[in-house]
Amino acid sequence: MALAMQPAFARQPARLELGPTPIAIYWRRRAVALLVFAGLVLALATTAARLGREPHVASEPTSQRVQLVATHIHVVAPGDTLWTIARAAQPTGDVRPLVHQLAGLRRGAPLQVGERVSVPVVEKVTVGRQ
Repeated sequence: MALAMQPAFARQPARLELGPTPIAIYWRRRAVALLVFAGLVLALATTAARLGREPHVASEPTSQRVQLVATHIHVVAPGDTLWTIARAAQPTGDVRPLVHQLAGLRRGAPLQVGERVSVPVVEKVTVGRQ
């Protein structure tokens, strides 16, 4: 009788036979799973309570911004343009919106020396805590 040689990779590895899981390990695993689940529920409940109790940062402003609009009467002098009038009314910042507004109010009429031009002056005021 001849022995047949099998390569090493064709052999089945020996199976490790384990008995049933001991009851103590079974209950320990259940207890750990229950504690992890309870921790997750507690964390979600705490987060939900905080979100419901505290106002969101973006939902409530800490200060109110008010724009006060007044009119300033400017008497046109020789050499005045809408740009110089706007710069006199608003010494800092971009005057292009004010020039556009003045041109719209004048409806394209040229400036005349001695004419009284009503210039809207906007003042931004912050009220409340900052």
